[in-house]
Amino acid sequence: MGMELKNMVALVSRTGRHLQRYNKGHRQVVGCIPYRYRNDSQTSLEDEEDLEVLVISSQRKGKGMLFPKGGWESDESITDAALREAVEEAGVSGVIECALGKWNFKGQSHDASKEGYIFPLLVKEQLYFWPEKDIRQRIWMSVSEAKKVCQHWWMKEALDELVCRLRSPQRHVVKELEGCFVKYDNDTFLGVEDKTVVLKKCGPSVGYDTAATSRRDAMLAGLAGTGGPYRVGGSGDIQGVAQCVGDLSVSECQDCMSEAIERLKSDCGTANYGDMFLSKCYARYSTSGAHIYSKPPDGHDASSDHDEAEKTFAIIIGLLSGVALFIIFITFLRRVSRENGK
Repeated sequence: MGMELKNMVALVSRTGRHLQRYNKGHRQVVGCIPYRYRNDSQTSLEDEEDLEVLVISSQRKGKGMLFPKGGWESDESITDAALREAVEEAGVSGVIECALGKWNFKGQSHDASKEGYIFPLLVKEQLYFWPEKDIRQRIWMSVSEAKKVCQHWWMKEALDELVCRLRSPQRHVVKELEGCFVKYDNDTFLGVEDKTVVLKKCGPSVGYDTAATSRRDAMLAGLAGTGGPYRVGGSGDIQGVAQCVGDLSVSECQDCMSEAIERLKSDCGTANYGDMFLSKCYARYSTSGAHIYSKPPDGHDASSDHDEAEKTFAIIIGLLSGVALFIIFITFLRRVSRENGK
């Protein structure tokens, strides 16, 4: 392994919780699993023994080892928080990859619930000096060794997920059908906020019409300001719909919808219809039934088709949300059973 130790001094660790993020009273915690291959040229995993992960000692003596983690603060993105914790606690940096999942667990006081996210970190640099060098040890070890010494059950589950992911080729599929959107992936995405654009469609431009653009923007603003995971609105000949998947919190849904709607306005401009699919939400508008889905045969009612498409979309998303909630519930029962068995 040709990992180079960088002789540099990093910034001091952040302290205090005045910027700490919370979700429904749950403190949000972000961490990472720093990893590397024993062979520098390796890019995928065949044998678990070819992988090494970096664990650090707890600040509380005798409490075992763990992966870098800490509070997610309001002035940083979730990936920035994961990278910061890696530098502060373990003195490493590198490439942050897609989240391994979200876990709910009890804190040290056993009465404060936390919401934890874990990301893989493919390590590219090791620092010789780092903020918590004097209070923590860091040790590269095999996966099996890390499972033995790690003090947190949820971090062990995240490590299992990492090994499974690295053993399998990265595959994902997204598919837009008429009035709905389907996705599967071998990465965990349930409960993880993601505003990545996965599909965008804009109709032909109808030229700049101040009045029409104002009506559209007012309708979209109404969608953004309405509560709930499923929203419809209209202004004259302009209709709109927006929806989130069922595993987002209220604030995450609002954040995702606002992003999708702003992108619709900026990316589709003067188009007579627009679709914007982000990874966890969807927004759409149509002018005078001009949407690509609204091409009825002669004598057919276009507005009826539009309404039916929206109802069908709502039913499908509802079913997908139900499946997602069922999977989350089964996972929760499994974790509770594991905790009771400890």
